[in-house]
Amino acid sequence: MHAPSANRPQIDELLPTEPIALPIVDAPRQRSRAVWIQVESGLHVANTAATFVGTVTVTAAGFEARDGAGRHRGTFTSLDAAKGSLEACAEDAAAARRARRTSPHRGAVAPVI
Repeated sequence: MHAPSANRPQIDELLPTEPIALPIVDAPRQRSRAVWIQVESGLHVANTAATFVGTVTVTAAGFEARDGAGRHRGTFTSLDAAKGSLEACAEDAAAARRARRTSPHRGAVAPVI
């Protein structure tokens, strides 16, 4: 055990202080980065740490994007545009989930009439 330092106050000598009120600041949320993998020729899939983002398939019409639930999100002229569309859909869905989790009405039950 160390001997008390001469210039360090002992706990009993410290004066009580008022609590410090710090403002609550919402930090900007960083977008979850999607990881894209080409699993075979003409098929790209993506995940984030939390969810399956979707797939992009090369077709005769262009790059067909389907979200994580299999819904068609459009056919695009470039692979990057299709990927960007799916990433935006995934971010919108994540924002909606966060809003539901933090809603003051979460778990509220309607009154029985």
